[in-house]
Amino acid sequence: VTSSVNLVGVDAVMSGNVSAVDMVASGNLLVGDNTGENPLGINLQQDKGNLAIGLLIHNQNTGADADAKISFETQSAADVSIGIDRGDSNKFKISRSGNLGVNDEMSVDSSGVTANTAVTSATFNVSALETAPASASATGVAGDIRFATDAIYVCTATNTWKKVNIATF
Repeated sequence: VTSSVNLVGVDAVMSGNVSAVDMVASGNLLVGDNTGENPLGINLQQDKGNLAIGLLIHNQNTGADADAKISFETQSAADVSIGIDRGDSNKFKISRSGNLGVNDEMSVDSSGVTANTAVTSATFNVSALETAPASASATGVAGDIRFATDAIYVCTATNTWKKVNIATF
């Protein structure tokens, strides 16, 4: 099914399994499928007097591969997708693929950001100095790095820390 819609100056062309386009009283534009659900919506929300416009992608499928995502494609170039990878604990991901979980460049979850490729920058800033490990065998996971006032500590294996002293020059 392919349809064209013109709603108050908004033009859209939709294809695939689209059977319902609804502009509801709140001003939200909802695009649904033959299940009667609205997996895509452009929402107007009032928050403390401020009008917020948002894009909601709601995948109501429950399978591990039922990701809520946006994919970007160009001719003869790699796809890039961003979204929530349901099959990997609902991590937010950026992937060099049409599918999340394949060629992931970065993921974000409650423990922080994981970059799967080299991160390059002209500078590297730490927002706050940390406490040094209590000893060379203090609790740690390989790859942990702590920046303290007098040294940089690197965990090289489980509960194994190495120290690089910092001195003025």
